Amino acid sequence: MNRKKNCRKPASVTVACSGKCENTCFYYAPNYSQRLFDTGATRDTDIDKLDFRGFFSPIVLQRFAQYMHEHRLQSDGTMRASDNWKKTYGKTHYDVCLSSLLRHVIDLWLIHEGFSRRAKETLEDALCAILFNTMAYLFKVLTDQYDIKKEDLPGKDIIL
Repeated sequence: MNRKKNCRKPASVTVACSGKCENTCFYYAPNYSQRLFDTGATRDTDIDKLDFRGFFSPIVLQRFAQYMHEHRLQSDGTMRASDNWKKTYGKTHYDVCLSSLLRHVIDLWLIHEGFSRRAKETLEDALCAILFNTMAYLFKVLTDQYDIKKEDLPGKDIIL
């Protein structure tokens, strides 16, 4: 790990600065049980915690939400709820998701190979649709695997 400028290592700490943050320097205590910040603050270690900030990108999530919002308007003119997809598609859910996923993958592939005029959608829409179908497929896998009832999902503390 590289030591950052302006970081003051506490005398009791022998581990170098983690360098994870732009504005805050912290060190792992010798036993890795906590993080010690140059301000004197302490926090539990983050070693076994999911790093959502690192795993996801806000611009990707924002674009995906825009895509999802654009597709809420139904053919009859009504607006479906943003979480309507969590109701799944019954016994054909996996087939519906896979068929749609593959249509969008073909568009992505066409665009990637230089045949964008043959694609039915833009690159961003294809990528968002792939993400949606993958998420919908995985959602059903997880809810089936853990026997989670749909009515238990909103606001409940379910840990998978």
